[in-house]
Amino acid sequence: MIYGVLRNLALRESAAQINKGLIIVEESIKHYTINGEIDWQRLSRVLKTFKISHSEFGREWAERNFSVEERKFFGGKNFQKIKINYEQLWADIFAEAKRFMLEGKDPLSDEVQVLAQKGIDLWAELSKKQYPNNPELANKMWELMKAGDIPDDLIAGYQHQVILYFNEAMEYRESLIL
Repeated sequence: MIYGVLRNLALRESAAQINKGLIIVEESIKHYTINGEIDWQRLSRVLKTFKISHSEFGREWAERNFSVEERKFFGGKNFQKIKINYEQLWADIFAEAKRFMLEGKDPLSDEVQVLAQKGIDLWAELSKKQYPNNPELANKMWELMKAGDIPDDLIAGYQHQVILYFNEAMEYRESLIL
């Protein structure tokens, strides 16, 4: 319930920022039509408007979900370096999971299970490197992903429905291992 209210507030704020940006774009077009020149200063305001909106949402999300210490950990150089090194691997796995989902493949099918094992192996490897002394934080992040409570562009290739589909495949795969 609270998540839904916060999400709606964030969406309204984002819509307000988009509208503000559109007004600035319309003013820029009008200026160009009348004067025949591009007002670069005005257009830079559009970029600032969207950047502020996106960074504000990310900051609010981080404050809502993580302690000060956890946020410092996420901002650390080592964490960010590891994140960058694994980003493409995750994007590829999520893209393949999305393809399977759109093709209507059962998450329990052999083909999807091979991908689920890749995801489990990658998550285990990444968790050991990225969260070496804090597996609870790794689990917290995965739970936020499953809940759909992740800002856009935080994780390459992340889409909530794909995560739910892929999580079902991974949970089934793990149940076979245990």
